[in-house]
Amino acid sequence: MTIHCQITEEDYIRAQYLHVRPRPVFLAAGVLMVVAALTIIVLKLFVYPSTTSQPAPYVLFAVLVYLALRFFVIMPMSAKRIYREQKTLHDPYEVEITEETIRFASRHGGSSAAWRQLHKYKVGKDFILLYPSRETFHMFPRRWFSDEQFTEFQGILARHLKRG
Repeated sequence: MTIHCQITEEDYIRAQYLHVRPRPVFLAAGVLMVVAALTIIVLKLFVYPSTTSQPAPYVLFAVLVYLALRFFVIMPMSAKRIYREQKTLHDPYEVEITEETIRFASRHGGSSAAWRQLHKYKVGKDFILLYPSRETFHMFPRRWFSDEQFTEFQGILARHLKRG
């Protein structure tokens, strides 16, 4: 199967979110920690206020604000900046996917890899990320594929790589 690709700024930002998405068990643990922190903040400030100044609720609140800013403001701004700086991301390219290899070709050059040379893949609702290593990935938005191609690509990945 050969697909024609061009990455948009929005693709790049959404791929970054999928990249940092934790495994379900870690996501559940994170949600529980945020709920616990919010509960402590509400209890300490509103339900059981004390006359002595306690920094714990304020520290927890500051940490939650930082995490929200990091995730919803800083990360997308950083992704936009990287996308604007890396001009090769803007150019169209082709990807040929077979049972043996995956090949990339653009006006800048090409590369290919056997499936055994790749690390893992991650699937989101509208994206697949293919990892040559732990921190680098190739992104494949669902819009590049027909429904049959998207299913076929997931099948090839499942046969050759571990899901991350």
